[in-house]
Amino acid sequence: MESAKSQLEGLEGVQSELESANKAADQSKTEGAELQKQVTSLNSELEKANAQRKELQTKLDQATTEIKSAQSMQSELASAKQLADQAKAEATELKKGAGSLNSELDKANARGEELQTKLDQTSSEIERLKSELEQANAERKELQTEPRPNQWFSQPRAGMYSLSLGNRGCFWRAWPAQFSW
Repeated sequence: MESAKSQLEGLEGVQSELESANKAADQSKTEGAELQKQVTSLNSELEKANAQRKELQTKLDQATTEIKSAQSMQSELASAKQLADQAKAEATELKKGAGSLNSELDKANARGEELQTKLDQTSSEIERLKSELEQANAERKELQTEPRPNQWFSQPRAGMYSLSLGNRGCFWRAWPAQFSW
């Protein structure tokens, strides 16, 4: 009996160990289930973090694109500023040229006014001379139509003087040497 007792004690020990092992297995299952919940929770958080990372990467890509666009715009702005400075310089030169041209135009206008005054004076003088010429022609015709007694006047000779009578009075004039009879 001792052997049966010892076997029974051995069986009780094995059963106790089996119960302990079952408890340990149950506890391990419980811990495994807890760990599985934690892994699932961590996977969910990892997916959320990955989604946030993708969103942040997209925003970073957009910001990078905007920075490149801003740098390009900055370069274009610098070019535009340089062109504006060149245009200002050209405008300044054109203003100087325009001032010079205005001065020349004023001088030309003044000269034109002078010439117009001289032209007006000359035209007036021409009109006066035309009037005098017409009057002289009228007097000449009048003298040509009047009978002249030839016995009162002799033919002029070179170096001599002749007397001319007209509506304006009488005057002496020298007879040139080339007209001699």
